[in-house]
Amino acid sequence: MTYKNPVGIICSRVFYCLLFLSSAILSPAASANNITPLASRDQNPLVSIYGQPLPVAARILEPQQSRLHISANFSNTINSEQTANELLFIDIETHRINLIYDTAVQHDWMLRIQIPLIRHYGGFMDKWIDDYHHMLGLPEGVRPYHPQNQLSMHYELNGLTRLDMQQEQMGVGDISLQTAYQTINKKDFALSYWASIKLATGNSEQLTGSGNSDIALWLASHKNLKNSLWLYGNAGIVVMGKSDILPTIQKNQALFLTTGLQLNASNNILLKIQLDNHSAFYKTETDFLGPVTQLTFGGSIIMDKQSEIDIAVAEDIQTSASPDVNFNLSWRRRF
Repeated sequence: MTYKNPVGIICSRVFYCLLFLSSAILSPAASANNITPLASRDQNPLVSIYGQPLPVAARILEPQQSRLHISANFSNTINSEQTANELLFIDIETHRINLIYDTAVQHDWMLRIQIPLIRHYGGFMDKWIDDYHHMLGLPEGVRPYHPQNQLSMHYELNGLTRLDMQQEQMGVGDISLQTAYQTINKKDFALSYWASIKLATGNSEQLTGSGNSDIALWLASHKNLKNSLWLYGNAGIVVMGKSDILPTIQKNQALFLTTGLQLNASNNILLKIQLDNHSAFYKTETDFLGPVTQLTFGGSIIMDKQSEIDIAVAEDIQTSASPDVNFNLSWRRRF
């Protein structure tokens, strides 16, 4: 893979981080009730079929509260890799809308249902991403050598085709049922335990599901560092049932970790930067099916006491390991 301007890449990322952190000195104090991670994770269509959860807030709903959360992720990638035994080519745009409903069932307990709506197709963002990469001096990889807005997914192992998808797919994905328990809930620190079961409601042939159920266990926490600056994180494990997708190289479990900083720039603007990591879901020598580290930056706009909007962009800082770019829009409202 060819890097167009590696110095520009490093400088642009350092610039964003310094701009974010230096503003903490001038930021006023803000409420601790809105420490929520960006609802973005690795949107690789061969990974998102499994039960790794979206990052969650450490503070759950209060008794008799409920919440509706709609999160949309628009990811685009093109990747070509060849190893001694594997051949991988992926050129795809995926739109994934998660419909999430939370309800507090009793003191310190909350239930969540998550329904994903998924579309895999050629997309429309290729030109935008090319312009975006040019503007920031980011690597273009193999993009200039392939037609825009095409759909193609192909994987070979030991000379045998294991996956080949060339047509648009759309449908309901694997529904998840989750529960959370609030173990610590202080003004400057919160901790909750989470568990999830992902049901096989999607269609593995359409790549909207894995064809089996998964279980995930994780914890979520946040802590005030100084005035308006907060540290948050999630860490856990997902145990996967045998998938219909690439079962010969699928692993049985994977670890995941999210760490982020939130700066309450004002009572209505919350700036966020986070790293999302997970171990490999497959036994592979390719980067795209291996472990991932992804950088997401953006923030939240507090509309009123009950509702918020998130806007974020995720970049594949670990080159070729995740989609080239992912745009996230989320809306939350408590009732």
